[in-house]
Amino acid sequence: MGICSKLKASHDGEKDKIRNLPDGIITRILSLLPTKNAVSTSVLSSRWNHYWTTIDSFDFDDNTLCHLTQANDNPGGFMMFIERVLERCDAPNIKKFRLSWYRSVDVHCLRAFISFALSRNVQELELEIRFCRVVELPLELFVSKSLEKMKLRVDYLFNVPLLEDYFPSLKSLHVEFLYPDHPNFNFCQKLLCRCPQLQELVIDVRSYYKKHILYKISGTAIKRLTLMVRAKSDQDIQHTFEITAPVLEKLYIMDDTCHFFLVGSFPQLKRTVIDLRNIEIYERTMYQMDRAVQILSGITSTKYLSLSLAATLIVQ
Repeated sequence: MGICSKLKASHDGEKDKIRNLPDGIITRILSLLPTKNAVSTSVLSSRWNHYWTTIDSFDFDDNTLCHLTQANDNPGGFMMFIERVLERCDAPNIKKFRLSWYRSVDVHCLRAFISFALSRNVQELELEIRFCRVVELPLELFVSKSLEKMKLRVDYLFNVPLLEDYFPSLKSLHVEFLYPDHPNFNFCQKLLCRCPQLQELVIDVRSYYKKHILYKISGTAIKRLTLMVRAKSDQDIQHTFEITAPVLEKLYIMDDTCHFFLVGSFPQLKRTVIDLRNIEIYERTMYQMDRAVQILSGITSTKYLSLSLAATLIVQ
């Protein structure tokens, strides 16, 4: 058998392997792909025409689908693509729903898409919505019993209900604050104290204004906490974190320019990582050294402590 024949036989064999996979495995593979790619497999054959309709994870990103939003000067192309996909969705339960929408956001459709995911008992929700002034999130989001993991990029206004507690089943929350002086910040503060089942919390702050900001975090179930502060080194910014977390076990702190203060007691703390970045190690100022010492002084007890090189040299 010649080289070309062998290559063709090998190629045909690989196609047979894919063709013979159980439907459940094919659906699972498609669920791991960006939704645009999963949908495109429908052109492979008549058998593949329906597979993507059974996927249980969705990833809609208008950066990867920008040709839909720009073609023929139609800014609604991305929105219509999502509508067509969800109309054919046969999955009774959704594992993950990610929506990254930066261009021409339609707040009514955004609300409808979130409501659809909630109606299918979504377990993980990730929202990155930009350049949108007001978002009216559906009430069912805040009381969802299926939602266990959520990531929010917060730079828009919420219209939200007044509740005693939010997200009764939420175990993991990642919040990215682009503008901590935003009018919506007070609501986000409530999120950090009113999630009764929350075990993992990530706060990523990107502050570019001269301001002193207080964050209050409280959770009787929080075991893992990540605090990240990014700011310009020449700014007079102070981020103070007041934390009540009696069962906290792991703490990770990343601070760009020593703008960080920590207040709290963590009797169960087992592992702490302090990562100071963007600091001139050999030209460090007294101000930076004082701030670094203040960060460390907030850690009264921990079994394991890991320091970045900058943190180690500053406190020497």
